[in-house]
Amino acid sequence: MSKVIYLLGAGASYGERGDLPLSLKPIVSIDGAKDRQGILRGMPILNEFPLAISQLQQEVSSLNRENLKIVSEILTHILNVSKEYPTVDTYAKMLYTTKRSEDYEKFKEEIALFFLMWQRSHKHDIRYDAFIASLIDAETGEFPPMTILSWNYDMQFEMSYSKYITEGRALWKIWDKLNVYCKSNGSLPKYDVTLPFAFIKLNGSAMFHASKPDDRSLRYTLQDVLWESPNEEQFVKDVNTIYENGQHKNIFAIPKYVNELSYAWDNLGKEQIKQNITQRGEKCETLVIIGYSFPYVNREIDRHIFLSMPKLKTIYVQDIDAVNVKERVTAIFEYLQRDAPRIIPKTDVGQFFIPNELG
Repeated sequence: MSKVIYLLGAGASYGERGDLPLSLKPIVSIDGAKDRQGILRGMPILNEFPLAISQLQQEVSSLNRENLKIVSEILTHILNVSKEYPTVDTYAKMLYTTKRSEDYEKFKEEIALFFLMWQRSHKHDIRYDAFIASLIDAETGEFPPMTILSWNYDMQFEMSYSKYITEGRALWKIWDKLNVYCKSNGSLPKYDVTLPFAFIKLNGSAMFHASKPDDRSLRYTLQDVLWESPNEEQFVKDVNTIYENGQHKNIFAIPKYVNELSYAWDNLGKEQIKQNITQRGEKCETLVIIGYSFPYVNREIDRHIFLSMPKLKTIYVQDIDAVNVKERVTAIFEYLQRDAPRIIPKTDVGQFFIPNELG
């Protein structure tokens, strides 16, 4: 359906690194440097989790100690995991494979809450602003016919696009406009495969929805906190409440708050993800890969993505390490016993690449 498809990885939300105020200097370094720079905007990449968690711990340290108890528990656990495993996703896959259901759901909730806390206090990657402004039609407010496949469960794209919602920037309005598919969602607007533009979140989204929405549903505080600003103490209380009422505390029942983060390897919804990829990719001629390194843990869906594009002619790889990513893409085609299309590396990552094929 889409002649142009984007495939986004963590590097697409990298943002900016630089010096922090002395009071916010991270107390943990990933490389032993004494004057480690911090994350000014955007999201941490996987090997930066120790740095990001340490930075966030410093930033919330002034809040009420009682409210910080669960926040501290969440951050400490993720920090320990990020030191012991190659990535937090690797640890999550281990829990899933070994059928440690309660630990798996708990860790997914911790990751989702960490992402919410991080995005609550840090600005999004500014490249999304330029990308959206370049593509959106000034008269209609519509995007050109295309599909975005994203491995990222952050909300950087939504945070940037929220500026184009002029009345009530609720998430359901944003997802409706972007035609978002998020496999765990059962209450927000439904994805429509027939529409020319779609945004498909392969790993779901780091947010929560209430299983029984009401006037005080945390859905309306935690999803919209990214562009509306309640006070910090109330936000931390909401984090505590959602953690105490999540799936890991209700493993055999429907929890009060449902996590939207749903890894692509989860059997629940995986076939629907594949079907959506196939429908969007059948006419694809141009693929733009930004900030994605094709980790082996995602191999099943990555292979399916390429199999779903029989008319693919050109792949653009935008990454600071684009040459190595190109080799990984070539290796996937070799495994699939298909001839690789033309692959063009792009090492300038200052702005998201927009191909001429997009018109």
